[in-house]
Formats: sequence, C-alpha cells, structure tokens
Amino acid sequence: MKALEKSGRTVEEATAAALAELGLAREHAQVEVLDEGSRGLFGLLGNKEALVRVSPLVDKLDTARDFLMRLLTALGFEAVVDGAEEEECLRLEVSGEATVRLIGKQGEVLDALQFLLNVATSRAVGGGKRLVVDVDGFRAKREQAVRHLALQVAEKVQRTGERAVLEAMNAHERKVVHLALQELAAVETHSEGEEPHRRVVIEPRR
Repeated sequence: MKALEKSGRTVEEATAAALAELGLAREHAQVEVLDEGSRGLFGLLGNKEALVRVSPLVDKLDTARDFLMRLLTALGFEAVVDGAEEEECLRLEVSGEATVRLIGKQGEVLDALQFLLNVATSRAVGGGKRLVVDVDGFRAKREQAVRHLALQVAEKVQRTGERAVLEAMNAHERKVVHLALQELAAVETHSEGEEPHRRVVIEPRR
C-alpha cells in the first residue's frame, strides 16, 4: 500500500480523508504534515489548504521475519521462523535441520546474525523494540547454563575466600550472572576488560 497525499481545510480534515481512502485506522498509519495551510487575510483571502502524506505503518516484526527467511534461504538453510512480540523485545525463533550451524561457539554466529538483523530492520522501518534471534531455544539453555555456572563459582568463592574470573561473555550473559548473584550476601560481582573479552569477576563481599 503506497502513501497518499491529501489536502483539506485543516490538517485533521486532510488526515481523516486520507485515512478513509486508504482504509486505515489512525494507530496503523504514519502522518507527515507537508503544509499546515493558512486562513489568509481575515480568513477570507488567500486561504491555503493543509497538505498531508499518510502511509501505513510497516510492522517491524513481519519485516524482520521476512528478511531473516530470505537470508536463511540464500544461505541454503531450510528453516521455519516464528515471531512473537514480548514486553521488552521482538523475538524470532528459528528451527529446522542443520540450524545449529547458525549458533557458533557460545552463540557468536547467532549474536552476529542478530546484530545484522537489528541494523537492517532499523534502516528499513525505523527504531522500536530490539530484535532477539534464537535458534532451537539456544539462548534459554545458555542462560540456564550461565546461571548454574555463576552459582557454582560463587559457592567456591565463599568457601575459599578467593576471587574468580569467569570466561568472556556478552553483555546479556554478564547481566544474567549479576542478577543470579545479587541476592547473595557473601559475594559481589563486577565486570572488567574490553569487549569482546569483557568478563565477570566474583569476589568475597567487602
């Protein structure tokens, strides 16, 4: 559906006319005011109508899903991509044969794919919620493994009184560690180092 330019005595009148012709509700449309118009001298002479351009909003989730499907097809993957809108993000779940190759070591390939998809869709439809891409539930399994590791290491730190440095993790996984241990009275955490080698340090609470 293409954008439609419409004029009217006011911006509101022009917008309403364009929405009616396009068959769109206001919340599903983007309105650009090209000219606010004017009433002219004493409201009688030189009146100029308002002009607006109305176009349908592009759904970011559908755009991202379509882009990802075309990308996977071009790479030779036979995959299914399901999408869902969550409170904090838009989630795309990929499933199919051989899709494990999209994960990479500790999710490095998956993170790169997610970054690419966020950049591409932002350029196409603008900002909005960030996209999270997962493959066969890898991220949930990885979060569980990271949380389990953090608790194990924290127990050792409590027992020995010596600090421990975890493996390099991305920002999301570091957050999982911090949240998992924030209620423990005996240890504290902080991150050190530069990306992509930034690590979480667990040490006895001072």
